Amino acid sequence: MKNSDLKRRKILRIIKDNGEISRVSIAARLGVSKAAICDTVNQMIAEGLLTESGEAPNSCDKIKKGRRRILLKINENYRFVVGMTVTQTFLNFGISTLGGKMLDSRTCENDQISSGGKISDFIVCQMRQLINDNCITEESLLGIGISFHPQCLHAVKDKSRFFNNIKKDVELCFGCNVLCADFVYSMAFMNIEFTPDLNVPVNNQLFLCISDKLYLTVIRDRVPVEENTDRFDSYLVYDKMSDSYVSINSLISQSQYLMREDDICILINNLLSVFEGFNMIIYSPDFTKKKADALGSMLISRDKNINDHILIYYQDRSGMFLGSCSMAVNKLL
Repeated sequence: MKNSDLKRRKILRIIKDNGEISRVSIAARLGVSKAAICDTVNQMIAEGLLTESGEAPNSCDKIKKGRRRILLKINENYRFVVGMTVTQTFLNFGISTLGGKMLDSRTCENDQISSGGKISDFIVCQMRQLINDNCITEESLLGIGISFHPQCLHAVKDKSRFFNNIKKDVELCFGCNVLCADFVYSMAFMNIEFTPDLNVPVNNQLFLCISDKLYLTVIRDRVPVEENTDRFDSYLVYDKMSDSYVSINSLISQSQYLMREDDICILINNLLSVFEGFNMIIYSPDFTKKKADALGSMLISRDKNINDHILIYYQDRSGMFLGSCSMAVNKLL
């Protein structure tokens, strides 16, 4: 990555983390002078990526002499993002702004897996209709994110090759950057990019997805580990069913944990003990608000302090594609 690109990404990250912020404050967080970032910031304003949002309020009783600091913010409509989540039974896809505002969402049945059809052709067809209906041009499109639920990938021998083939087919049709990944990995970007108001630190975080089985991803320094569950075989936790210590992999692969909320609570407490100092996002594509609230209440009844370390994230099916959008924003902006 070029130094200029790296500087842009650092500036964008600071603005994303802090909201509206002045040039002086950005420079202070980067440990450089204001002059060192001015050219880059001005270029980003000229492109339309950043906008000036007004003057910073005074931080003391007496009004300081001289010009007030001008605040900067990201123009969320600078580009748009198309995202898609593919499950065994349906596709959810749509368009969002850079800040995660949903502009359009559609869901259709996925009959390609059962019929043996080429999934990339089906994806392209659905996306082309979506983009045309919303009058999105290539120039206004940041990129496309596509994620596949792990159930769709059980029979795939080489996931990297599978993702690359989808990526090439879609890029050929739309002429923009395309990212393909595992659904759990893409959803882990949601709190990093689109839900900062959740107030959950994202440097050391566990992302637990409850679906056909349990999937775990670790987020370090704002980056999710790409392979979920496979890296945790050396971590041992107590399993009350066998009255012994077993690996996390063995524990989370047992299907009975999907049926018993009490065991999920024990597992969550074990994981937070193993990953000391981490917080946890808990998500399920099958959660209703009622189920999410019930699980939260059960966890708090076991440990009142756990509320400071967990967030149970609820997103209905119409917004599943936002995980793919957030991944694209993180990687492409």
